[in-house]
Amino acid sequence: MSAILLTTMAVAGVGVAFGFVDGALQTLVAAPFCLIAILWRGRIRPGLAWAGDLAFGIYLIHPAVFLLLWKLTPALGTVPCGFGLAAFAASAAVVAGLRLWPPARRVL
Repeated sequence: MSAILLTTMAVAGVGVAFGFVDGALQTLVAAPFCLIAILWRGRIRPGLAWAGDLAFGIYLIHPAVFLLLWKLTPALGTVPCGFGLAAFAASAAVVAGLRLWPPARRVL
C-alpha cells in the first residue's frame, strides 16, 4: 500500500510540475496524509479521531456544497482557489452544524 501511495505522489508531483493540475494537486496534498494514516502504529488520539470524523463529514457533504456555491455564486467560480477555499469552509461549517444535531451525528 505504501508503494502505491508513493507512486501516486510521484505521478502527482510530475503532473503538477508539468502544469497538469486537474486533480494532481489534490492528490499531492492528500497522499502524504494517507501514507501517515496507513503507517500509524500508535494509540488513537482524540484529536486525530475528531479530525478524521470532520474530514469524512466534509468528504460526504462537499458535492452538495460545491453545487450550491456554483449555482448561487457563479462569479466565485472564476477564481478557482477562492472557490475551493469557500467550498471547504462552507463544508466544514455545515458538518460542524450537523454534528450538533443528534440524528445527523450518527451519519457524520
